[in-house]
Amino acid sequence: MVAAFTVKIDEDLRDKLDRIAAAHQRSRNFIATEAFKRYVDFELRWIEEVTDALHEAESTGERYSLDDVRASTDAIIAQARARKTSA
Repeated sequence: MVAAFTVKIDEDLRDKLDRIAAAHQRSRNFIATEAFKRYVDFELRWIEEVTDALHEAESTGERYSLDDVRASTDAIIAQARARKTSA
């Protein structure tokens, strides 16, 4: 089933949609619908992943402080830089 609704967008975004539509030889409506689908799918996936992670953290009690995350991230970056300079 298809439902219609109106969305107000600025001229710049409309022009970008038109450029994409022309490049793909599709209608502006088709491109906008595809963009909506991708956005909605991405957001729902993100919400599900965050919700799952929160439930897992609650069930395991596993927590990380900001300092722990920063230290881990810094170590990963340092290792990647070391590999890059030695290659």
